[in-house]
Order: sequence, then C-alpha cells, then structure tokens
Amino acid sequence: MPSTIANALCGWSTYYPQQIRVFRNPRGLKYYYALVGRYVSLVCLLDLYKSADGINWVLSANLYSGSLSRVGSVDWFDDGAQLIVYVTYGYYVASAGADPIYYRRLRIPDDQSDPIIGAEQIVVPAGGYGVPVIKRDRNGYVHIAYMARRTATIKGTTYPYAEPMIIGTTTLDPGDSPSWCTSVKVDTHPDIAFNSDYARCSLVMFGGTGNIGGLVSASRNSSGVIILRGRNIVSFDGTTYALGTSTTIVSSDVSTSTVVDVGFRVLADSSHYAHLLTERTLSNARVQSLKASALYTVQSWASPLTVDNSNNSCTKDMVSLSIDKTVTPNRLYAFYVFDAVQTNILRCRSSPTDTISWSSENTVVDDTTSIYRINSCYERTVSGVQIIYTLNTSPSYPIRFYEVVFVVPFAGGLNPVQMAKILLDL
Repeated sequence: MPSTIANALCGWSTYYPQQIRVFRNPRGLKYYYALVGRYVSLVCLLDLYKSADGINWVLSANLYSGSLSRVGSVDWFDDGAQLIVYVTYGYYVASAGADPIYYRRLRIPDDQSDPIIGAEQIVVPAGGYGVPVIKRDRNGYVHIAYMARRTATIKGTTYPYAEPMIIGTTTLDPGDSPSWCTSVKVDTHPDIAFNSDYARCSLVMFGGTGNIGGLVSASRNSSGVIILRGRNIVSFDGTTYALGTSTTIVSSDVSTSTVVDVGFRVLADSSHYAHLLTERTLSNARVQSLKASALYTVQSWASPLTVDNSNNSCTKDMVSLSIDKTVTPNRLYAFYVFDAVQTNILRCRSSPTDTISWSSENTVVDDTTSIYRINSCYERTVSGVQIIYTLNTSPSYPIRFYEVVFVVPFAGGLNPVQMAKILLDL
C-alpha cells in the first residue's frame, strides 16, 4: 500500500509535473524528502516532509507561510561533502498581482536528516509571475525559469497570456543570498488573441560540452491550438544568456477552454539527448513521448511515439517522466493516470533511452476513488524512482507516496520493479 505524507488540504502539492517535489538523498542517512503545499487555518504553507523508510513521514521544516498558495520546485547536487538542495517557489499560476519568485538553499549534512535552511530570498519581485522551476547547470550556475503574465487588448477585449522567463545566479554554486542576472524572456507568446492561463514551462540541463540546456513551454498558436515550444540555452556566463531559436515542437488538442491545460516534462539522458513526455488527445494517442533528434537540443525532435493509446485521456497534471541514469542505456519511466476511467490506478511504462520502445503497462491500484495529480522525481539517484500524488477527496486532498524499486534486469526481459512493496514486471 502507498504511504500518506500529509492529510491537510494538499490539493496543489502535485500541480505541474514540470516542477520537482520529491527525491531521496543519495548521501548520508538517505532520507526521502517531499515538498508539500498545505492550507491550514486560513494560512498557506509550503513544507518539507521527510521519511527514513518512505512509509512514515514527519514534518521537517516550514519554508513558507502566507496568504497565497505556493508551488515549489527543487534541484540538488552532491558537492562532495553534503547534499545541496536548491528550492524555488512562487504563486501557483502567473496572474495579475501574484507575489514574487523566491529562492532558498538547503544543506543536508551526512549525519543529519533535517536540512540546514538558508534565508528566504526574493529573486523576482511581484509583478504577475508564477510557476517557477529551478536547475543547476553543469558549470555550477543556478537558473530559475518561470512564467510572466501579460495582457493585451484587442478591439476592446483584454486577453491574458503568459511568457517564459529565465534568470540565473552570477556566481557558481551559490549560497543563501546570491546575486542574479537580469531576467530574460525566453519566448514571446505567439499570439495575443487567446487566453493562456495556467501556462507553464519545463527546464532541462545537459552535461558534456554542447548547449548547457533548454526550456520547453506551453502556449497557443494563432488558431488557439495549444503548442509546446522549445528554445536552447546555448551558454550563460553569469551575466548574459545566449539563446537559440524558438521552435514549435508539437501541437495538441487537450483543451478547448481558455487555459493552457497540458501536462509535460522534459529531461536529459547521460548521452545528452532530451526526452519529452506529454499528454495529447490527437488521433487516439493519449500519452506520447518525443526524443530529440540531435544532442544538446530542445529545438529538433523525432516524431512522437505513443506511450498509451487506450483512448482514455490524461489531462494536465496526470503525466510525469523520470529517468534511471544508473543503468546503460538509461531507462525512462512514464507515469500517468486516466482522468475519467479507473481514476484510482497509477500506470507506468518504461523504455530504454537509446531506442525508444515502451513496455507493456503496469498498474498500482490505490484504495480510493480517484487520484488527483501526480509528480515523480526527476532522476534516480539512489534506490528507486519516487512518486507523490494527491487524492481527489475534497476537502482534505491528502498526499501519498510510492516508490519504484529496481531489481537487476534478467536476460531476455525488462526490469522487474517493486512499486510500494508490490512486485510488477516492467
């Protein structure tokens, strides 16, 4: 059975699969950690929970308390002496009057389970910003990508839209209060005649010696169709970004409403290829993956491949992608939940990263009526892939935890895994 992290109004804890909320420390005591948004006694909280075994969870630290809901994202690296965790958080949607984008640095010494929490820093002041993601690049600079809300008035009608921005630290391996460069607009919204509330972006960093990373964001084209667009981050020197050319990756008909209601996540494998998982409802293909057609880019992609085509759609926050870099070739893990059929079942398929070939589906049934949203760790660093999800049990919306534990592959087959202590074949 899954374990429950918290019960109190955690509905936005697993918004936005682009953000990273759960991980396991590969060093020291190897605790699990989850970033959880809660609403308690009219106060919005952003809390860090910890667990020694993935079953029993306790509150480790409060990172934010205030009047507005916050969504956060983490990235971490081993500095050779301890685990450094970078955290960003902001409003859960880029909207008028939203609060700032925040930053904190956490340090987890090997002999401790509770992180040393750095001071809260405002990186971007209030001005319609939200949904931030954070990543450290291979050189040691830390970047925060976020969405900026703007409006345009056409023939008397005002349309809200959102554009992706990025900002980076001016120093390598920053501390608690780093300086930041000037924010840069990564992509201009391709239209202003369609609303694009709830737009979001996904940030990826490459190893090696090519482009340092890339950003994928959602918007609408001139016909109102939702599209995913990518732009390479060619270089960053602590002051100036060199960017590639904005490119449309794929279109989708996942929504006919006024919101950019599409789920996706992009990540990179050890060979420096980008991989993208997205939810689409075109031609009976409900969950699709794409692999970049060249190294170090989010601007050139091979044709989409179907992960699941069962004609049961997954919407916005019901898909998530993780990678196991401890095996060669690396292995992708796609998680998803149908939004109208068997909504209490978490589904998973896997594929090697060299030649994408998705396995048969495996499922875990939760003992509730509906899984609301899901979020998985970005990269396996120890043991298995960690997954959190909220339950659609209003008004509490509890948040739960699963782990996929990998077993040594056997000849002629795919990896067996253990999910929440239940053996499955992948």
